Amino acid sequence: MRTLVATWLLVCRVAVIALCSASLACVGAARDADDYTPFRFLEVALWLQLPWSVARVAYDAAVTLFHAPLPGRRASLAIVAGECVLSCLTYAAGACALAVQVYLERDARACAFLAPGACGGYKAAALLALSASVFTSAIAVLLFYLRASRHAHALD
Repeated sequence: MRTLVATWLLVCRVAVIALCSASLACVGAARDADDYTPFRFLEVALWLQLPWSVARVAYDAAVTLFHAPLPGRRASLAIVAGECVLSCLTYAAGACALAVQVYLERDARACAFLAPGACGGYKAAALLALSASVFTSAIAVLLFYLRASRHAHALD
């Protein structure tokens, strides 16, 4: 069961890395994104998420492929907390960016005055970030399950 959970963690982390990278590429390609604070917030959140996920995917690969030991109780609790914080941060950044995009497109009708494709890039970046936050939440739940199952086996 541990290998199955570790494999799902690995798959979810690879998805988070792909989604964060694609979202950063969309923000970078969209002109005038630096003019809006939520897109800066989105970039910061994604740049925090990306190295964390790359480091954790290396560890998850070691656990899955080489049967490396799992972290101790305190380290695993810190990792679960880190995943929860990053999930909330990425979700908040994606939601803020999407709200600005909706405001620009529907309320202010400002997309016509921006560079061609800018609003589409904003929307794609926000939706990809929201998708990454969903996978990060799944990772946190899987890690919590793994931690709880280890604790239950320790009581036996």
